[in-house]
Amino acid sequence: MKTFNKILMGLASTVVLLSGCSDFEDLNNDPTKVDKEKVRTHYLLNKSIVDAQQNPHIAERIFVYSWKTAARFERRAGMAVGTNYDSYNSDYLGVDFGAGWFNDVNLAINLSRERLESGEAFSFEHNVLQMSRIWRAYLISELTDCFGPVTIENKYDGVIEYKDQKTIYEFILSELKDAQSQLDPDADMSEIKSAGTDPFYAGDVSKWVKYANSLRLRYAMRLSEVEPEMARKEFEDAASTGNFIKTLSETAEVQEVDSWSGLAGVMSRGWNAQPISVTLNNMMIGLGGGLTSRFLRNWKGK
Repeated sequence: MKTFNKILMGLASTVVLLSGCSDFEDLNNDPTKVDKEKVRTHYLLNKSIVDAQQNPHIAERIFVYSWKTAARFERRAGMAVGTNYDSYNSDYLGVDFGAGWFNDVNLAINLSRERLESGEAFSFEHNVLQMSRIWRAYLISELTDCFGPVTIENKYDGVIEYKDQKTIYEFILSELKDAQSQLDPDADMSEIKSAGTDPFYAGDVSKWVKYANSLRLRYAMRLSEVEPEMARKEFEDAASTGNFIKTLSETAEVQEVDSWSGLAGVMSRGWNAQPISVTLNNMMIGLGGGLTSRFLRNWKGK
């Protein structure tokens, strides 16, 4: 009897052990992370778009110190007084900022392509792929316009070759043309609209087409002084579609908020003064010179 009980206990222990083994591999899974299979690519695109707006740490300072100060709108710091702010350029190119925006949109592109090739894509995945390609083309243009030759490969490892700006712009224009042509207006975009993960157009594919063609027009004009024939060809090709931004309601823009985030507008945040010169102020509101004299004479009744 004792032997029989020992056998039963052994079998019971084996059953418990085997049943426990089914969850043993879960010990290696981080419960705070999401498996690649569960990632929604439109959230990655949304993150890239929002983060690349006017983050007060880096996007604002690239704008303020590189452009605003150079144009003498701001004279308290930066190039206007000979101060070197190269550390912000380094931050811009780091993984927390510029490189991070590219990582997010590239991951959206890679995952969308993988799922489309495997037949496991969501109904909106094809359009998210094209939207991500359009947005990445814009990011590349901003990067090369600020820093010159950059990389355009969609990779995460290895040595990546830097391209000259002619090659980069050829890639940008080709990507925009091809991506907008593949957008499907009949695809179900309801999940993106309800999730609010398209800060530009709320899943309206027709407006993404106009955005892409408008970018083609803009970039063609930038080439007019260096590659006039290519610029003319690209501009006429984009213009011939007749499908580009024509009204303010079609503009790609995000809702600004008064906060310390990617959605904080440089010119609208309440805690950041934006001083301008008296001369520029007079030019913008129509005062100064003869106008001021006439205004004062009228005011005094003379």
